[in-house]
Amino acid sequence: MKPFDLLLFESPYEYTEFYDVAHPKKELGKYDLDKSIIEEQQRRWLQIVEGFKQLAAICEEHHIPVRSSNQSADYLGMDDSLVRPHFTGCDYAAELSDEYLDALVKPGIRILISGGNFDYTGYTMLISPQDLEVRVKNTGIDPQEVENFYVRDNFGRIAVINGCVAARAAKLHLHLQGKPHEIYMDAATTKGDVPRPYTNSVYLFQKTLGSVKRRTIISAKRIDRRVLVPNS
Repeated sequence: MKPFDLLLFESPYEYTEFYDVAHPKKELGKYDLDKSIIEEQQRRWLQIVEGFKQLAAICEEHHIPVRSSNQSADYLGMDDSLVRPHFTGCDYAAELSDEYLDALVKPGIRILISGGNFDYTGYTMLISPQDLEVRVKNTGIDPQEVENFYVRDNFGRIAVINGCVAARAAKLHLHLQGKPHEIYMDAATTKGDVPRPYTNSVYLFQKTLGSVKRRTIISAKRIDRRVLVPNS
């Protein structure tokens, strides 16, 4: 049985900036960062690459298609070049059309999203904790269950997330409305700020909490990554 039916990389060009921080070019002086920050980014990049290898092995074994989305980043000179080489043995394409998705849909389809950005604390720049608490309560979620509420870990199992990965999950949920489906986000391989204890997790889309400053904010339930990625 396939652990999931489609692997989607949202805005894969975001990895380019992450990679550049982890591998600074001294002659260009592009990044003037503390050594500890660079070392942490390098550690995180190696973790992401290992996660890519795990996903590629599963996609090859189960013939799971891999697609990337939002390639229109020419103004940044970025593309999917840091993702594609890890999936050469897979059915990989740098596009995801509605027609392709509709043809793939089956009852209970599972979609796993990676890429960037996966903003675990970025919502704090968009909305006050008080306003967010109202939105959380209005969707039937107990704020005490939100693990990253007020940017502190209170050992809940729900996360509030924004960024392109969250927005893609919300769009897919709308597109698949009325059809049984599960949309997961892979904390192990996304470009984001997930705390280390939770990087071996996937987050299952729950609800859209609304849009703030044209950014979509969602809630998602944290689940052990091995449910979808047994070799992790």
